[in-house]
Amino acid sequence: MATVIINEKTKAGKALLEYLRASGQAIVIEKSVAVNSVSKGLAELDQVKKGKKQGTPARKFLSDL
Repeated sequence: MATVIINEKTKAGKALLEYLRASGQAIVIEKSVAVNSVSKGLAELDQVKKGKKQGTPARKFLSDL
């Protein structure tokens, strides 16, 4: 199983989703807790990369677990 995040707001994204639905080879999950969590994490990572937000060092993150 693979997970792919598609921007359905673009023309190409809409076409790709329609193709996947029509092919019957994929299950499209519109909303779920996991999808929302991944999207939130990717948005936060993007902010860290742009320097708008401070990331947590890996050692501190692992020690907090």
